[in-house]
Order: sequence, then C-alpha cells, then structure tokens
Amino acid sequence: MGSLFGIRAVMLMLLLLFLTIACDAASRKKHVRVTNELGGGLTLKVHCKSADNDIGLQVLPPNAFFEFSFSSGIFAITDFYCSFQWPGGFKWYDIYEDGKDYLECDKCWWAVRTTEYGPQPCRLNLSNGKYEICKPWNPK
Repeated sequence: MGSLFGIRAVMLMLLLLFLTIACDAASRKKHVRVTNELGGGLTLKVHCKSADNDIGLQVLPPNAFFEFSFSSGIFAITDFYCSFQWPGGFKWYDIYEDGKDYLECDKCWWAVRTTEYGPQPCRLNLSNGKYEICKPWNPK
C-alpha cells in the first residue's frame, strides 16, 4: 500500500512539473526591435506584419528604432515579416519565424546596417552586444 502511494505521489509531481514547463513554453513573450543603422543620413521605412497583426508603417530616421512585443508558443505559430525601404532600395526579411527563432531569441533585436555586402539585417549577438549576426534578404 505504501509503495502505491509513493508511485502516485511521484506521478503527480511529474505531471505538475510537465504542466509548469508546458505553460511557460506556451506563453513566451517575444520582443522585436528594428534600428536604422544605414548611415549616410538615410531614412528607413519599415512595415512589419504577421498573418494576424499589422504593426503598420514605421519611419526611422538615422539611429532610431521601433519595437513591438507578442506572445508566442508551441500551440500557436507566429511569423513576422517586414518590408524595408530606403532611398535606392527595397527588401523583405522574415524578422521572426517560430521555426528558427522560438528557442534562439526572446529579445530579437535587429539593425539594418550597411556592410561590405550592402545593407543587411543584422541580429544582436546577446553574448557580446554587437549587431553581427547578419542575414541575407528574402529572395524577390
């Protein structure tokens, strides 16, 4: 009788632990920031949206940023894509995709900056505080 009670107690504790982990994973808050680091006094126009939310057009003077937050989880797939426009350029980028970003970044901070390859979206490396994780734009 005592061993049956012990097994039930252990099963109940494992169930509570699983539910706690699942609830935490199901409602992780994500923070996205986009900064204009194009240089040359260029203004950056950014328009981000998901299937359910349109953040609207943001006009960023040099070194300015905007941010938005949302909840993402294992039961809801959230993908945000943005258009980026500056004098002489127009590009798209998937700024947040659950499949690639869910575990990788809760604080998804980006800078559009001029690199040796031209303007690129570069994500903040949280370990050193530098925008050095640069990615190619989406294909046309």
